[in-house]
Amino acid sequence: MNESNEFGFPIKKARESLEKAVNEVLGSLGCTGAVTLEKPPREMGDLALPCFTLAKTMRKNPALIAKDIETKLADHRFSDLQKFFELEAKGPYLNFTLRTDYLIANVLSSILRKGANYGTFPLRNEFVILEHTSANPNGPFHVGRARNPIIGDTLARILRKLGFTVEVQYWVNDMGRQAATLSWGKDNIPDSSVAPMDPDNPFKDKNDHRLVRFYQEAHRRIENDEKLAGEIDRILYEIEDGNDEIKQNVRANSIKVLEGMKESLSRLNINFDKFVWESATVEDGTVTEVIDILKRSEYAHQDQEAWYLELEEFGISGRSTRFYFTRGDGTSLYTTRDLAYHLSKLRQCDRAVNILGEDHKLQANQLKIALGLLGSKVLPESIFYSFVSLAEGKMSTRKAQVVYLDDLIHESLQRAYEEVARRRPMLDSEQKKRIGLEVGLGSIRYNIIRVQADKRIVFRWEEALNFEGDSSPFLQYAHARCCGILDKANYQNYETPSADDVEKMAGDDFVMGIHDNERNLIRILADFPDRIEVAGLGYRPHFIPKYLQDLASAFNNFYQSCPVISGTDENIKRFRLGLVECTRIVLAEGLDLLGITAPESM
Repeated sequence: MNESNEFGFPIKKARESLEKAVNEVLGSLGCTGAVTLEKPPREMGDLALPCFTLAKTMRKNPALIAKDIETKLADHRFSDLQKFFELEAKGPYLNFTLRTDYLIANVLSSILRKGANYGTFPLRNEFVILEHTSANPNGPFHVGRARNPIIGDTLARILRKLGFTVEVQYWVNDMGRQAATLSWGKDNIPDSSVAPMDPDNPFKDKNDHRLVRFYQEAHRRIENDEKLAGEIDRILYEIEDGNDEIKQNVRANSIKVLEGMKESLSRLNINFDKFVWESATVEDGTVTEVIDILKRSEYAHQDQEAWYLELEEFGISGRSTRFYFTRGDGTSLYTTRDLAYHLSKLRQCDRAVNILGEDHKLQANQLKIALGLLGSKVLPESIFYSFVSLAEGKMSTRKAQVVYLDDLIHESLQRAYEEVARRRPMLDSEQKKRIGLEVGLGSIRYNIIRVQADKRIVFRWEEALNFEGDSSPFLQYAHARCCGILDKANYQNYETPSADDVEKMAGDDFVMGIHDNERNLIRILADFPDRIEVAGLGYRPHFIPKYLQDLASAFNNFYQSCPVISGTDENIKRFRLGLVECTRIVLAEGLDLLGITAPESM
């Protein structure tokens, strides 16, 4: 009976059959145009056809139209559709509910057959370069920017699940003023002149934490010393002019900080495929190419020897109409090198996705206009996120008014350990540490990714480390509970059914006895591939946490109302064990998309 395709999308097959049948019926009634199906409240069905828009064409009450369409779809010509859906006209809507026997025979068997590949889409012939984080290597990450790597890494995981080939890049600014300031500070400020590290600081040995002190002190001095500011300008000029000694020195200090930043992100299960150095765009000649092409543009002008593009005609207004791409001395700007970087990567990929703070919207727009003038056929797509702020105000690395990401991780692990110890005092210390690690790190990622990117987050410890409700521990515990049930069943010699076994259970007699909470859980499991597609193609990774919350809640309702092992009917036991295993598989997949560990015990 299994009619799912190679990649296990039986619901997609059912929906396509429904759309085809509805369009055929509407055509016979004199209506043309593609059908629009909606997702109704779950108690109303799985899909719905609203008939309001048809009333004008058909000159008929929408409720009567819905009934007419229901009658026509009941014809034997649409027997394939009737294998998938139960139909019900309700007022101006025609509701379609996936048949339970179809769900059991196709969705559950598909999950059991595919395992961790359930919901994995076929490989697409599209190469995506996704750039995220790209923070200046002048000190540790602070919580205010933590959304960038977490959004970027999660989206990369979802896109890979969708079949895209994804390369995650970090654009390293080793030619900017901040990198030069850090390097000057490290070379010229004695240790005794900067604030000493707290000996009890757990990060005192990390390069990024130690070197940020030199950056902050150098920045303080530059603000009050024009001569020193000129020294920083000289360093920048020497780098672009090809002074290898200065360039390598700045890069070496940047690498030291970058290693600490990479270590922090790797603790959150965030890694990169490629680091692209800003200075490389000068070395390989791409910057020179960009300048030469832009100078020939009809929008290029000069102001005291500096070159710029006049962008007013492109809708840019105010003081931002001038987009400078050289200084008066002919050297490039950061914007020029960013253009060169984008021009280079856009020649390599089918899509380029950038994760940017909301303060970069203007620059992103200017960049796209300039890339168009450079002749790029592919333009970058940007996802803008609102910053995480402290309850007491905006964070500032320069003023050392921050909560660093390392501090958040450290505090999270401590609090998670204490919570585990309170709930599970009988566990030994190593078990508490293991669970605390999984819960603590998962809480950070989850609490950031669950909020839509353009919505503001005010950072509060009590919310970031919440262990109840809409949280990572809630999902992790649901997964651990699945594992516990399966382990207990295995100990009692009950076997989890195979995909073939489940298909055989989908007969009318068995389906009639299915509990509503079992049916609801199966329907949510069926939604997983669709949720992945919507979250990935729409660049909305926050959809996955919401789906997993629905799944974990449905599983808890099932667990409380449907005894899995203690029942007497052997077929029901095995069926429910299969349902537990399917839930475990999808929870583990979903948590992995969020970069969160799925523990087997808690």
